[in-house]
Amino acid sequence: MNTNPHAHLFTAARGDVRVRQRRWRCLCTLALGVSVWLVSGGALALDGEQTVGDVREDTREDTRENADATAESSNPQLPRKHIRDHHRQGNINLLFGAGWYIAAPYDKNDPAKACGYDKRGESQAVCSAASALHLDILGGYGLTPGIELLVLYRQGLQSAELGRPLLRLLGAGVRFYVPAASLFKMGVGVVPMVDLSKRLHSDARDFLLHIPISAQWDFVRWFGLYLQVAPNFSFVSEFRFDLTYGLGVQGRFP
Repeated sequence: MNTNPHAHLFTAARGDVRVRQRRWRCLCTLALGVSVWLVSGGALALDGEQTVGDVREDTREDTRENADATAESSNPQLPRKHIRDHHRQGNINLLFGAGWYIAAPYDKNDPAKACGYDKRGESQAVCSAASALHLDILGGYGLTPGIELLVLYRQGLQSAELGRPLLRLLGAGVRFYVPAASLFKMGVGVVPMVDLSKRLHSDARDFLLHIPISAQWDFVRWFGLYLQVAPNFSFVSEFRFDLTYGLGVQGRFP
């Protein structure tokens, strides 16, 4: 039997100390857990921000790559031998053609400006007929992919038309191609020309405007075939309209 009157007080005090120790341990554990949670949350937030930044950067890079790929596909760099434009190429053309004309001399009584003669030998005020066969000899140079400078000589291949001289024309001008680099292209030209035909009773020279419109197939880089229709207007000694047509070949170099 315990005879110490203060023993129960000592036991109670020791119990209070144990309770306080447990409370402090719980509080420390809670504080440690909160600290760990806060640190973990901050790290996750930083990692999330970094991940979002990486995703955005990857998206930008993908967008740039797609834009570059689109630009490359829209502007393919084909080997030069597969491009059919005439840039920096010289060319020689031969075209055989014919046509139809209508003419109205300003003075039908002037032998140098007569519109041919009828069966009675009288000059006509207005006349129309088939044009004589002709040969076009043309040289050109591709100034740009779609623009070509040219020189043209036209020689009549048939005897002079009734009352008209044998055709001889010389001129220089420019021709435009669209689309310039394709196998098939359309060409439109403007060529002022001087009439060198030898006229009876006169040394006067006439002028005309030649407008060739062509459909061309460039099968290889150095050779092409084309069909051409060309309205022609002359207006010095007479008003004359020709509509000529023909088939031509073109050789190019280098």
